[in-house]
Amino acid sequence: MKKRSFICTLLAALTLTFPFVTGCGENDSYSSESSAGTAVISQSETQSLPSEPVSEEPKPEESSAVSSVTDESSAEASKTAESSTETSKSESSGITPAVWKAENSDGNYIYMMGSIHFGDEATKYMPDYVDEAFNYSDALAVEADVEDVMNDTSKMMELVYKLMYVDGTTIKDHISKETYDGIVDLLNQYNSYSPLYDYYVPYFWQTLLTNLTLQDSGLTSQNGVDMVLLERAKKENKDVYEIESLNYQIDMLTSFSDGLNEMILKNYLKPGAIEAKRESTKQLYEYWKKGTIDVALLLAENLEKSSSNTDEETEKYNKEYNDKMLTQRNIGMAKKAESYIDNGEKVFVLVGAAHYYGDDGILKLMTKDGYKVSLVK
Repeated sequence: MKKRSFICTLLAALTLTFPFVTGCGENDSYSSESSAGTAVISQSETQSLPSEPVSEEPKPEESSAVSSVTDESSAEASKTAESSTETSKSESSGITPAVWKAENSDGNYIYMMGSIHFGDEATKYMPDYVDEAFNYSDALAVEADVEDVMNDTSKMMELVYKLMYVDGTTIKDHISKETYDGIVDLLNQYNSYSPLYDYYVPYFWQTLLTNLTLQDSGLTSQNGVDMVLLERAKKENKDVYEIESLNYQIDMLTSFSDGLNEMILKNYLKPGAIEAKRESTKQLYEYWKKGTIDVALLLAENLEKSSSNTDEETEKYNKEYNDKMLTQRNIGMAKKAESYIDNGEKVFVLVGAAHYYGDDGILKLMTKDGYKVSLVK
């Protein structure tokens, strides 16, 4: 593997749910966060956004009428035409993601949206109700601001260090020989293995395998909702809040027990696993576009399906995964969202879609805490 490709792969592992690195092409490495859950959740109600004062673009005919007066007017007309084009594209993109309004008893409110960390060109053209909620907000809150780390070499190297074994062991000491040999063979089939990887923790290997599931899927992390809206927020000079951080996420993902890591990696060795995961990834994206999340599919990404024949050890690892990836994080995310509301801040909260659902999800946690949460679209 070429040095540049190795570096891109390493940085992709660092960026977790936002694996985008300037200079790394679409055929380098990507990653997606897999979140667990138990049911298919559908948007079943539609409500209108409250009327908020937002800057309006001039109508096309108005721009045309004054375009001959000044260069500034011409620029405004051009901007209007561009906006009109994007609107038409959004109408044809077929995207209707779920957005919620969360409000406290004082009438303060924020908007929340479930993200998916991969996509196609359609994610660049959001429907009007998403744009209105985004425009209302002064800040975007994401799980982690990747661009901040990618522009700081010292922060980047600190995170690289977290992905390496520093106790003299290698991955061979933490997973079975059978699983190690199988994963190496699988990566070699895609020309994606380097002996250097032996010094990196299982999460890094899981990132490599996730990359394989995105190849030839038509989806990239560059078009993930997180990256699209993060870039947009910075262009519009909105504040960007980190609900977690890359440090937090790296620490969490590298804290998995050897047994759980073994189970996750072994799932990739089942016959046709890469192809099956690729199809489920594409299906998940289609669900997200319609405002629904099949969290059973998300569960299947890394965990064993529970059944009456599920052994005690498998249940233990499933519980460990759910506790670390969802339960504890959902609590933190809900508390952050509540703090934005209580402080009177106008924030657009954007975290992985599966974090909202289920008995331990953000929606129910906030409702239990006395906040009114309603589906916008």
